Amino acid sequence: MKRLLTILLLVLVVIGGLLWWQKRQSAPTAQTQAPQVVPPSSDAAQTPPTPPDASLAAPLPEQPAIKFPIEPVPEQGGKPPVAAGANLSESVTALAGKDKTLSYLHLDGLANRFVVTVDNLARPHAAPRLWPVNPTPDRFTVDPDGTSTVIGASNAARYKPFVNFAQSVDAKRAVEVYTHFYPDFQAAYEEIGYPGQYFNDRFVAVIDDLLATPEVEEPIKVELTEIKGDVNTQRPWVRYQYVDSRLQALSAGQKMMLRMGSENRKIVKAKLQEIRAEIARGAPAQ
Repeated sequence: MKRLLTILLLVLVVIGGLLWWQKRQSAPTAQTQAPQVVPPSSDAAQTPPTPPDASLAAPLPEQPAIKFPIEPVPEQGGKPPVAAGANLSESVTALAGKDKTLSYLHLDGLANRFVVTVDNLARPHAAPRLWPVNPTPDRFTVDPDGTSTVIGASNAARYKPFVNFAQSVDAKRAVEVYTHFYPDFQAAYEEIGYPGQYFNDRFVAVIDDLLATPEVEEPIKVELTEIKGDVNTQRPWVRYQYVDSRLQALSAGQKMMLRMGSENRKIVKAKLQEIRAEIARGAPAQ
C-alpha cells in the first residue's frame, strides 16, 4: 500500500510507448470460374446506379467529449519546461533528485506501469505487479482493541517518509513534465485498451475518487479474510480487510488512503488538490 501512495503523487512519470494500429485487409475470394461478361442493354446504360443506403451502414462509435484538455506548457523566461532531448527517466531524476528516484522507482517500463496503475486506482483492485515503484520491507500492522482488531498505530509512521516526499514535489513543475510527455502518454492509454478515450479525463476522475475518500473514526476495524482450504499463514498481513462492508467496497485507492491515517491523508489530499488544479484548470471536483 505504501508503494501505491508514491504512484498517486508522481505525476511526472506519465509517458507511454507509441501504438501503431495496423488494419488487416481481407484477401480477395478466389474465383474457380471466370465470370461471364454480359454487355449492358441500352436501357441499363442510361440508368444511373442506385447509391447505397446510408442508413444501412454501421454507425461509427461516438467518441466521448474531452473534459480536461492538456495544452503545451509555454516557456518561462525563454526556458523550456523540460531540457531539450531529455527522456522520461532524466526528467524524473531532475525533478525528484537522483537519490530519491533510485530509491523509490523502477525506471524500466515506467510508462506502461504508471498508465495501468492509475487506471486501476478507482477500481476494486490495483495489481501490484505493475506498480512502478520499488517494494519496501515494511508490512501492514494491526493492533488488538478489545475483542476486535484495528489498523496498527505504527502504520501512520510507516507512511510518513512517502508523505514527506510527496509534499516536497513541486506540483506545478511536475505537471509541466507530465504535459511535456502527454502525447506519448495518451498513446499508451489507448494501447492498454482505451482507443479514442482521453487519459487526462481518466486521471482527473481518479484524483476525484481519491479526494472523495470518506473520513471515518479511527482506529479502523479490520479482520482476516476467511479462506477455505489450506492457507499460507506466513504472510497474513496481505489478507486483512475492513470489517465495515461499506469501507471494503471502496476503490483500491480509497482503501489505501484510509490505511495511511487521518493526518497523512490530509496532507496527501492537499497535494492531490494542487495537482488537480493544474491538470483540470481549476475545475471543481465532481
